[in-house]
Amino acid sequence: MENVVLGHGPKTATVMIIGERPGAEEIKLGRPFVGRSGQFLTEELEKIGIKRDELYITNVVKTFADGNKPPTKHELKNFLPILEKEIREVRPKIIILLGNTATKVFLPECSTVKRCEPKEIKGVLYFPMPHPGSVIRGYKKPKEVWERAIEKLKLLT
Repeated sequence: MENVVLGHGPKTATVMIIGERPGAEEIKLGRPFVGRSGQFLTEELEKIGIKRDELYITNVVKTFADGNKPPTKHELKNFLPILEKEIREVRPKIIILLGNTATKVFLPECSTVKRCEPKEIKGVLYFPMPHPGSVIRGYKKPKEVWERAIEKLKLLT
């Protein structure tokens, strides 16, 4: 499949990160979270002692959309089996859900990331956080929620 970005990282990772969809830079390089959001994410995780090369990083939807449009129901339906397969193969202990789309897929009771707490389901801790893109764009609420989430994540890892 052309212009599809699958997950990347060790299949032995205990932490998996799931975002919404790849951006233009990710399509170009064929890896998730290598653009501006990915660089911010890597720097923030390193501050709390989490190394990127120890993580499995993927997205709910594996294709790019002009204008960074949210995934459609059709896209979610098509790509969810691939994501579920990635989760089965990696078997992480913690899944970090970046942004509302990833959060709603796994924690549908959450209306937004900022109104959602981490939740354990079948031995896996689902940990919602704002998408790094919303933080680097300077949105105040996501930045505050991000900072609290990073502190909580630091205690867990």
